[in-house]
Amino acid sequence: MKTKTYIYFAIILTIGSCKKTSDFSTIPVVEYESAIAYTTAETNLQYIEISVKFTDGDGDLCFYETDTIKNMIFDLYYIENDSLIKADLEVPLDFKIPYYEPEGKNKFMTGSIKTKFYIDEFKLLYDTIKLNFYVFDRAYNKSNISSTPYFILNNY
Repeated sequence: MKTKTYIYFAIILTIGSCKKTSDFSTIPVVEYESAIAYTTAETNLQYIEISVKFTDGDGDLCFYETDTIKNMIFDLYYIENDSLIKADLEVPLDFKIPYYEPEGKNKFMTGSIKTKFYIDEFKLLYDTIKLNFYVFDRAYNKSNISSTPYFILNNY
């Protein structure tokens, strides 16, 4: 299965100027924020735009342009016979968060990352899906694992 998945990032960063860097964990934290379904006007393809909130206490969440490492990982799950099963995808749902360096002495980062998942091919295979996701930073600290709600694909 060849999956058309596209990611773009709208990173909204806030530098924690009122707190010391040591007040925040150097291990990234992610949390599901929202999801909106769209259909492209040009190609009539359907996608879900997922927004993920993040925090990182030392600001090393983003990899350099020259790095080939993909540090935002999504695992797709589907429901079959009332069981949640991890999909074995030919094309992994993993992405590199583009490089950004927080300014100043305090490197704390917080913001949102938006991703697009084209769902037309998934609709052929699955009725209901959900995504688990996590990130890791340049020190290879792995975040918590967070999840989207279930998406009933025939509703889109």
